[in-house]
Amino acid sequence: MGTRSFATTCCALMLLVAALASSTCGSSSIAVTSPTTPKCQVSTANSLASAPSDGATGTIAVDTTRDCTWTASSAAAWIVITSQAEGQGAGSVSYRVSANADPSPRHGMIDVNGTQVAVAQDAAPCHFSVALPNGAVPAGGGAVALAVTASAAACTWTATSSVGWITTTMQPAAGNGTATFSVAANTDTSPRSGVVTVAGQTITITQSTAGQPPPPPPPTGPCTDTLSATTQSIAAAGGPQSVAVNAPAGCAWTATANVNWITVTPPAAGTGSGQLAYSVAANPGAARTGTLTIAGVTLTVTQASAACGVTLAPPDQSIPALGGTGTVSVATRGDCSWNAVSSADWLQISSGASGLGNGTVGFTVAINLGPARTGTVSVAGQTVTVTQAAVLQLCTFVVSPLTITADSHRDMEHVDVAAGAGCAWTSVSNADWLTLQPPAAGNGNGSVTINVDRNMGMPRSGTVTIAGQVVTVQQSSDDEK
Repeated sequence: MGTRSFATTCCALMLLVAALASSTCGSSSIAVTSPTTPKCQVSTANSLASAPSDGATGTIAVDTTRDCTWTASSAAAWIVITSQAEGQGAGSVSYRVSANADPSPRHGMIDVNGTQVAVAQDAAPCHFSVALPNGAVPAGGGAVALAVTASAAACTWTATSSVGWITTTMQPAAGNGTATFSVAANTDTSPRSGVVTVAGQTITITQSTAGQPPPPPPPTGPCTDTLSATTQSIAAAGGPQSVAVNAPAGCAWTATANVNWITVTPPAAGTGSGQLAYSVAANPGAARTGTLTIAGVTLTVTQASAACGVTLAPPDQSIPALGGTGTVSVATRGDCSWNAVSSADWLQISSGASGLGNGTVGFTVAINLGPARTGTVSVAGQTVTVTQAAVLQLCTFVVSPLTITADSHRDMEHVDVAAGAGCAWTSVSNADWLTLQPPAAGNGNGSVTINVDRNMGMPRSGTVTIAGQVVTVQQSSDDEK
C-alpha cells in the first residue's frame, strides 16, 4: 500500500505540472503594435505673391513623393479652387481670387494635406465723387451742403476750407455723407470765391454781392435721372467711353466708379442733362464686369478677355544621360486652350498634353546611349528646350611602338596612337634630348613625332609618356661605331 500510494502521488504531481504547463502555454500571447503610417508630407509653391483688389488667378505647385495622395481645400469664400482639388505625387492646384470691394487688405489660406498656403489680396482703392454747388451763395451768406458718394462704407474722408469766410465743423467721416459749410455775409462790393477740399477733391464756392440777382431756384419737381444705356460692352484694349445722363434742369447728379480698372473722367458731377466720360483700362486676363453709379443709376460695364498668350517656365531644362522626368509650368492670359507637343521620340509628354488656362505639362526623357542631344516641348507656339547629357564614355588607348632604338645621329621617330572618337590624349617628354614635334596632343586616332638629339657620349635611354603609356627610346653612342 505504501509503494502504490507513492506512485500514485508522483503521477498526480506529474499530471499537475503538465496541466499547469499546458495551461500557461495556451493562454500566453504577444501583442505587436505597428507604427502608424506618417501623414504624407508635401511642399508647396504659390505663383501669386499678392492678388490685386479686382481679383486674379493663381497656381500652387505641389511637390511630394510619387505614392503620396493629397487634397486641397479653401476655407475662405473669396478663394475658389478651379482645378481638381486632389492628386497623387507632384501636381498643381489652380484657384481664383474674387474682387475685394473693401478698402482693407485681406488674407486667406488654402490647405494642402495640412500645409497652409497663404493667399493675400490688396485693399480696394477708395473713390469719391462730390456734388458741385447749386449756383452762387447769396450776398447774405448761408449754408452749402455738398453730397459725397464713396465707393465703400469704410472709405474715410475729410472736409476743409482754404478761406476764413467759409467754415465747417465737420469731423472725419466714412462712406456716403454730406459736407456742410457755413458762408459768411459778403460786405464787399465785388463777388468772391473760395476753395474747399472735400474727400480729396477741390470745390470752388462763389458768393454774389449786393445788387446781384439771386441764384436760380432749385427744381420744383422730383429729380428722376436716367442713362442712355445701363449696360455697355468694351473691347479688351479698353479706352475712353461715355454715356448720356438725362436729368431735369436743376437736378444735380454725381458719378463714381466701383472698380479700380474704370476711371471717371472729371468732372464727375453735373446739373441737368449732360454727357459723362469715363475710361476703361486694358484687360490683362479673363473677361470681367464692373459697375459705375451715375445719378443713382447703375451702369454695368463688361470687358472682353485679353488675347490668348502663353508663358512657359522654366525656359530651359537639363536631364542627365540616364534619363528622368521634368515639368513645364503653363501660364495663360485669359481662359486659353493649348496643346503640348514634343519634337523628339526620346522626349515623351507624360501628363498635361492639353489644357484650358493655367496648367502643368509633365515629360519623360529616355536613357541616352550616344552623344549629347537637344529636344523641345512646344505649348501654343512657345518652346522649352530640353538638353540631355551624353552617356559616360570609357576611353582606351593603344600606343605603338612602346620601344624605339635610335642610332647616335640626330633622328626622328614616329609613335602611333589609336583611340576612340572624342577621347583626348596628351604626350610629354621625360628627357631633355627627346623633344616632341607639335602637335603633342590629339583627340581620337593620331601620331606623335619624337626628335632624338645626336649622342656624343655613352649609350643612353629616355622615355616619353603618350596617352598615359611610357615609350622607351634607347640610343647608341658614336663610340660604338
